[in-house]
Amino acid sequence: MIRNLIINSILNLKNQFIFAPIKTGYGDGTGGVTDRHLSFYKRRVRYLGTVIPEPFYMDKGLRELPIQMGIDEDDKIESCIGLSVNFCGEF
Repeated sequence: MIRNLIINSILNLKNQFIFAPIKTGYGDGTGGVTDRHLSFYKRRVRYLGTVIPEPFYMDKGLRELPIQMGIDEDDKIESCIGLSVNFCGEF
């Protein structure tokens, strides 16, 4: 009961189901969000309270996988915004 009150007052989720982060392997090697990522998350977000995306790298030297999404350079901002819009709708 208290947990529900806290979650609903802070996050306002449509339900309590949270999609845990998984490594999809859908990257193209540039670190940007791909159409395959967007499609994957879009199919799932309809049914869930929220989605936690897969891990992003913050520096190329810290990449776990060569196909991982990154946020190490400004040119990736637009694709990250596209991923956010996929989760939350237009800003």
